[in-house]
Amino acid sequence: MRAIIPAAGLGERLRPLTLHKPKVLLPVAGKPIIGHIYDRLLALGIDEVTVIIGHLGDMVREYSQRNYPLKFHFVEQTEQRGLGHAVGLGLDDNPEPVLIILGDTILDLDYFSLIRRTTNVIGVMPVEDPRRFGVVLLENGRVMRLIEKPSEPISKQAIAGIYLIQNGRILRDAIDYIVTQDIRTKNEYQLTDALQVMLTWGRAIWDYLH
Repeated sequence: MRAIIPAAGLGERLRPLTLHKPKVLLPVAGKPIIGHIYDRLLALGIDEVTVIIGHLGDMVREYSQRNYPLKFHFVEQTEQRGLGHAVGLGLDDNPEPVLIILGDTILDLDYFSLIRRTTNVIGVMPVEDPRRFGVVLLENGRVMRLIEKPSEPISKQAIAGIYLIQNGRILRDAIDYIVTQDIRTKNEYQLTDALQVMLTWGRAIWDYLH
């Protein structure tokens, strides 16, 4: 299994902190956010990581290679076109499972239990204001519908920033579909919309944190 970490965001809501440092390098408990993610990947035995970089990406590259013995692939997102587009840059024809963790997200969960799952899984957690997130409609733990930042939320269950997809090629095809069909939300190609396409193709997705 390999991991993809989208880390190309501008971090506009955290300015001025992110004017001269990428959001993923902001310290939490004495360590950059992305360092906490790398620690978890190493503990899982995942040693191949694709990092999608953009804003101040050279700093992310330098920190990663200097501090972690992982096999890194750095892919630059030269234009901010959304999370779906960013993840798509890290996917290819490989049908192997892929673990996607957003580079600005630290989650307290049982990663070992997560990666042992044999189905497509996304992290889900309740939030007070679902309009700021990708939102999930669940039925007995199964994802029935996903909507990115809905003006009228279908539930208060939000995507928590971690995804286990059993076949990376299928996700790549779904992302290619929303790009070629120009399916955008908030003028960006969203990972949530690509996952919804997977649902319409009959690919089941289950929740994890719920």
